[in-house]
Amino acid sequence: MTTWVPWRSLLYVPAHNEKFVAGAARRGADAVILDLEDGVPPPHKDAARRGLGEAALRVGADGADVLARINRPWALAWRDLEAVATAGIGWIILPKVETAAQVGVIAEFLGELETLHEREPTRLLLLIESARGLLAAPDIIGSSPRVCAAIPGNEDLATELGIEPEPASMLHTHMPLILAARAAGVALIGLIGSGANFRDTEAYRRRAQLARSWGFGGATCIHPAQVPILNEVFTPDGGEIGWAQAVVAAFEASGGNPTSVEGSMVDTPVVERAKRLLRAAGR
Repeated sequence: MTTWVPWRSLLYVPAHNEKFVAGAARRGADAVILDLEDGVPPPHKDAARRGLGEAALRVGADGADVLARINRPWALAWRDLEAVATAGIGWIILPKVETAAQVGVIAEFLGELETLHEREPTRLLLLIESARGLLAAPDIIGSSPRVCAAIPGNEDLATELGIEPEPASMLHTHMPLILAARAAGVALIGLIGSGANFRDTEAYRRRAQLARSWGFGGATCIHPAQVPILNEVFTPDGGEIGWAQAVVAAFEASGGNPTSVEGSMVDTPVVERAKRLLRAAGR
């Protein structure tokens, strides 16, 4: 059974930026990612850590879940993890993951921090952003029960692989990640192709639709204008919900035996797909 995460839209917000933090709760995102990594220039990282607890309260004021993205160099990561534990944030995005050992070290340190701060176990979302990470994806994603989702780092991947971050190219690069996530029962979050051009909303929508068709449950975004697009694309429409409800009802009425709906056979895999869709719709 694949892990399901309840986020259609995850909005990145630089943790040090007062203006963005102040407005994030009103953007309608299912989750807000307080960024300690690329969105925060080096001179501001200490201030971002110090203010993380207050920022988490503000961006989550209207009910959005709060995540944090930490830095990759260990010298920065340790301080980030301590700040996240102190702030009580329950999900961490690990960037530039390339080995299972990296996840193991982070998980062990989190265990110590959780004991110290009497926190529940923190869940991890892994950003795979390199060829090495893609090749090691099965080992990485299955390395810890803390891992709940995998995310392709499209810009970094395209740069390293020497390709344009377009869907036609990136679908092929994403296949190892998609297969590894499915094999490990881990959710997929992200786009197939770059989402950096926030002005081209139609291209963004197409990339989100493609990602959903390949099993992604939601995506991260960098601009508030992208949030409603993700919420729409990753929310099943009335026709999909009606089909799923009919499938589940028919299967239950048959006593769990294969049956048919609208001329198509319904058996256990089809029912599981229908139930997953209903979960995504909040049913």
